[in-house]
Amino acid sequence: MKRQTAMVDGIDMSTFSRPLTIKELQTTNCNMVPKQKGVYTILRHDTAKPTFLARSVGGWYKGLDPNYPQNIVDSRWVAGARILYVGKANGRNGLRQRLRQLVYFGMGKPVGHRGGRLIWHLKDNSDLLVRWLELTNHDPDQVESELINTFKSIYGKRPYANLRK
Repeated sequence: MKRQTAMVDGIDMSTFSRPLTIKELQTTNCNMVPKQKGVYTILRHDTAKPTFLARSVGGWYKGLDPNYPQNIVDSRWVAGARILYVGKANGRNGLRQRLRQLVYFGMGKPVGHRGGRLIWHLKDNSDLLVRWLELTNHDPDQVESELINTFKSIYGKRPYANLRK
């Protein structure tokens, strides 16, 4: 059996959590996710170009439309990459709170997680994988920037759903 590498798109995932699907996080209400501050990644199982939905399944938060025009949805795709989004969790309840916001938004609820909302234009969004890294001695904002910069050094642009940084 072929041994899998811990490197994904230039990022060492060996210290990140085991992968869980969006569906698993929705089903369990993210109860297994720690309340520690940290960073997280959203990944696909493979690098094949996905089927894009014309309408996002994301929620409308404060009256803001979660949809992107189709040309943005298509043009942001990063060929050959598995990582779709890198996010951070700095809040009082850390990763659990932030990932709950992420999955609730993806369930169409009006919650404040507009970052990464391009992932909700993917037909296979419930099968996407989430991995997190707890941080005790590092600033999540700085680590998030470092991870995005590592990705950019390989692909020349940000992950698919990271529109800032």
